[in-house]
Amino acid sequence: MKMFFRFILVCSYLSAVSAMADILNNHEAPNYQSGERCLSALTHAQHSQQTSYAFETSITPDRSLNILSWNIEKGINAGWQNDLNQFTKSADFILLQEAVLGEKMLSPNDADLYWSFSKGYTTQHYISGVLIASPHTPEFTCTLEITEPWLRSPKSSLLAYFQFDQTTPTIVVNLHAVNFTLGVKAFAEQLGTLQKILTNYQGQLIVAGDFNTWNSDRLHLLQQFTAHLQLTEAHFTPDNRTQKFGQVLDYIFIRNFEVISSAVKSVSSSDHNPLLISVRHKNRDLDPDIALVHESKTSLSTPPSVN
Repeated sequence: MKMFFRFILVCSYLSAVSAMADILNNHEAPNYQSGERCLSALTHAQHSQQTSYAFETSITPDRSLNILSWNIEKGINAGWQNDLNQFTKSADFILLQEAVLGEKMLSPNDADLYWSFSKGYTTQHYISGVLIASPHTPEFTCTLEITEPWLRSPKSSLLAYFQFDQTTPTIVVNLHAVNFTLGVKAFAEQLGTLQKILTNYQGQLIVAGDFNTWNSDRLHLLQQFTAHLQLTEAHFTPDNRTQKFGQVLDYIFIRNFEVISSAVKSVSSSDHNPLLISVRHKNRDLDPDIALVHESKTSLSTPPSVN
């Protein structure tokens, strides 16, 4: 009899986990799950006059934005919840890698946040992936998935498009890069998909995450990617970012913003230290046409050069 009830409990849990796997967000913004559809949505958003501008009064050019990017290691270590609550008290964008679907991680400090989730590694016990949470609702999101060549498990990038007013579109990207590979083909493909989507977008841009840049070849590809998109790296003093083989793994890149403050918090609640920055719009008038997306005939399957 005990075995029977245990079987029922396990089945119930697995059913719940399976149901959660289909939950990608808690808002009504559409989600696109391929590079081609994401590029199409971005092109449409930039040319459409039907955007909602729901938060244009809360985000203005002179207001700062607070950003957290953190590989939270699935919340397996003691203290992660206290640390997350502390680091997100005034956050506008919370970007977590190895996030786990669960109320405390989706809504730290019990805040009323709009969250989007892209699932990655999944077991009987948890669903992990990348998360973007914000008090501001996106116009749309994109889930971009690639398979780890060795583990055959998915790694995800999550893109969210925000329209705060008629001249300041902002794209936020949370990326957890493929890791267990001998070469850089899969890593280049992952960056290449994002690059093709963003190549003709000239608006405000935040790209952050765990890039797994643990060797010089990977770092070189990331440098090519950021140079192509005219991204600026946020710097930290002291720089306590997590390293592997002497290489930094975690980054925040920005465009059309300037950094007000930055910090890396040393923690024991994850194997990565969280990155926090505060930014503001660059002090210039934005041309309403600055972020127009033009049709691109470049194939999304073409990665950046490996050489």
